[in-house]
Amino acid sequence: MELCPDYGEAHNNLGNILRRQRRYDLATNHFAAALRINPDNSSALNNFGRCVAEQGQMLEALAKFKQAVELNTNYLEAYCNLGNTYLLLGKPDEATKQFETALTISNGFGPAVLGLERVKKVKPQ
Repeated sequence: MELCPDYGEAHNNLGNILRRQRRYDLATNHFAAALRINPDNSSALNNFGRCVAEQGQMLEALAKFKQAVELNTNYLEAYCNLGNTYLLLGKPDEATKQFETALTISNGFGPAVLGLERVKKVKPQ
């Protein structure tokens, strides 16, 4: 960071470290910095979404995850994060769509399979 403060991936990585330490204010600052440097950084958007979701800000998280998959239509983790967020918001049909999208990209992707199992517990068929 000292050598190259405009290196977006460094901000994204530091944001992840801070998020894991539950230092959310600092983490969001670094994700925001990564996105100022590169607004098309789908990884920083996904990580920013995870950070705000962990703070209970589900609508903001949903927006970040949606942006991430718009930028990278093969981003499996972001689809699963979208699905999990929709599930937490009480929208199992939307959650199902996101998990199924992940499975069309990578058949058998574990987090998507588990997500669909959680949907079935909430919404029996």
